[in-house]
Amino acid sequence: MSELSSSAQIFLLLLLLIICVLIIHLLIRKRFTYLPESVAIIYIGGIFGLVLKIYNQWTTPNQEST
Repeated sequence: MSELSSSAQIFLLLLLLIICVLIIHLLIRKRFTYLPESVAIIYIGGIFGLVLKIYNQWTTPNQEST
């Protein structure tokens, strides 16, 4: 694994953590009690994972099995 790839992974993990903290803060501050914080974090993680999976499919070349 290259240094650039490792740095990108650490950056994305920290970005996800910051987004989660901000969403929790927003939910608590606005007193939005209909959506628990844990469910919001699970949704954010799922969306983030889906975006990364789609991005990886676009960036890797299609390999045909022979």
